[in-house]
Amino acid sequence: LPAEQPDQARLRVRIAEGGVETVRFEGLRKTQPAVALRYVRETKPGVIFNVNVLQRDLQRLFDTGLFETIRARPEPGATPDSAVIVIEVKEARTAQASFGLGYSSRDGLLGFIEYRDRNWQGRAQSFAIRAERAVQTTSGAQLNYQVDFSEPFFDDAGTGLDLSVFSRASIEYEYCTTSCVPPAVPGSVQSRYSLQRNGSVIGFNRPLDGATIGTVRLRSEQSEITATSHKDSCPAG
Repeated sequence: LPAEQPDQARLRVRIAEGGVETVRFEGLRKTQPAVALRYVRETKPGVIFNVNVLQRDLQRLFDTGLFETIRARPEPGATPDSAVIVIEVKEARTAQASFGLGYSSRDGLLGFIEYRDRNWQGRAQSFAIRAERAVQTTSGAQLNYQVDFSEPFFDDAGTGLDLSVFSRASIEYEYCTTSCVPPAVPGSVQSRYSLQRNGSVIGFNRPLDGATIGTVRLRSEQSEITATSHKDSCPAG
């Protein structure tokens, strides 16, 4: 450019802000790429690359608990002013199976088996099922069970869905007090009954802002109480 003085020159520097061309994951084995990209909400193709914004997206990914380590690096894009954001991850172990056995002289053999997965089918869904041989009731040994399911992306607005179905049987006791009728020793068993509970829970949650989540839950439950005999009598006081 022409200078105002013979011994001077003007230098024009063209600055082009780097844009995000695409976001690519490396290291995914179980998690589906489309699912992982749902957590990268701000660093998207077409926006200006910002390290602070990318850091928020990486923190959001880490908070899912699906990954042990997360690192990101930019690579040259198709044009000089674009970059490909490569996110390297190491997936965490999300599935777990457990079981246990026990024996009671009153109830016999007891036990449970349980399976949980926080990344079911690689969709970031949570699935859990638990079954256990419960205590003896009037109809014999009962099988308790519970099935839980959670979908974090029920719709495009970020609504989460939680479902739960359960069936539980238990033995409950009512103890005598000073006002027990008929009079009895305080602390002794006055009545014994079996309690059968069957029900389900459905819930929805949605982020209202960066720090607030709104939740709505509906619960349906049917309970059945059956009186049973007991060996612990209530001696008269």
